[in-house]
Amino acid sequence: MRAAMLRTLLQRSTRVRQLATDARVAVVGGGLSGSLCALSLAARGVPCCVYDQGASGGRFGGSAQRERPELGTQFFRASSDRFRSLLGELEKRNLVGRWRVAPERFGLLGSHGGGFLPREAVPRGTMPALATMRDGGDFCGFIEGDGDLWSAPDNAVVCEAIREMGGVELKPSGRVEAIERVEDGWRVEGKEFEAVVVASHGPSLAATAVAAAAAETADPAVVARLTGLVEAIARVRESRCAVVSAVVEVEGGEAIPFDAVTTPSSSVLQFLAREASKPGRADAGNAWTVVSTSSFADKRPGNDAVASLGLLLADEALRLLCPHGAKLTSAVGAKMWRAAFSAETLEGWSRGAEHAVVLEPYRLAICGDFVRAAACPVEAAALSGLEAGDRVAAVLLGGAN
Repeated sequence: MRAAMLRTLLQRSTRVRQLATDARVAVVGGGLSGSLCALSLAARGVPCCVYDQGASGGRFGGSAQRERPELGTQFFRASSDRFRSLLGELEKRNLVGRWRVAPERFGLLGSHGGGFLPREAVPRGTMPALATMRDGGDFCGFIEGDGDLWSAPDNAVVCEAIREMGGVELKPSGRVEAIERVEDGWRVEGKEFEAVVVASHGPSLAATAVAAAAAETADPAVVARLTGLVEAIARVRESRCAVVSAVVEVEGGEAIPFDAVTTPSSSVLQFLAREASKPGRADAGNAWTVVSTSSFADKRPGNDAVASLGLLLADEALRLLCPHGAKLTSAVGAKMWRAAFSAETLEGWSRGAEHAVVLEPYRLAICGDFVRAAACPVEAAALSGLEAGDRVAAVLLGGAN
């Protein structure tokens, strides 16, 4: 039912143009969650605008320069009908695609590189399901996740395209530091709105907004409930990771027997993938993208020098690939994600029943991959944004669907 509704909304959104009326909702954060929230609102006729520091799509987008290699999201899976429906619609627009390589070329790589085990040969239940919570597990459900593997030919354009589908205005801004409560509404960057959606992965902004709502509440039970939410948001912790692309050559004509692997025994790397094997990236040559463990990233405060960071990761990648005849020619890009994965979520507060937190009396919503735990953070972010848009629109339209 919800998947059919999503298809209808997406089809309707292709006919939506820039909304003439002033925005009623401010969405703070232009990543996947915020962009899909805005699309859901606009498709229902609720004007909104998105505040974001850039146009590349947050952590999903990876690089505002839109240059390969991809240093953002590497892959995603769909376990719900709604996310599968969304991916199907985006696939029609050539924004995403299935990772169509032989399944035996995906798997697990041993600590010394030579021990490659295809995914089908790994016994089910042997790896932690939620690798986003820890190193050394099943990276984003790569081994034990269900459904096809998907990727985007160009991550940086996906969120922008989603907003354009809904005719949603993007307001490039610096970091939004505060959301102010005003009479029956909210003020963001000096402009007043009927409702606000916090789709930023930083927890402090959401906590400030909830605290503002609690400050005007007289009911002790409600105050206690909102205070509990503020405390839950404060407990959200996001782990770091570093991503680098290294160009390798293969000596002696021996092909590396895999295209993507998780490496649970490495203290440095969690995941390696051949860029040219991904949808729409056949021109990536012999570049490999490498994702570090959070423990590796946590030992390097701030944004370590790109050259130094890239070489450290590239050296470890080479150590794992060299048994297959690889040699490093260059490390061409690196990125430190200070908030890559959510190590804690709001699931305890929301009791796991909702993908988004919506405080209807205050017209305030919080969405993102940190609301509900999931093996695939991309799916968690998408479902959270869509649900926030659904519910905020229902509030503003008096329950109409």
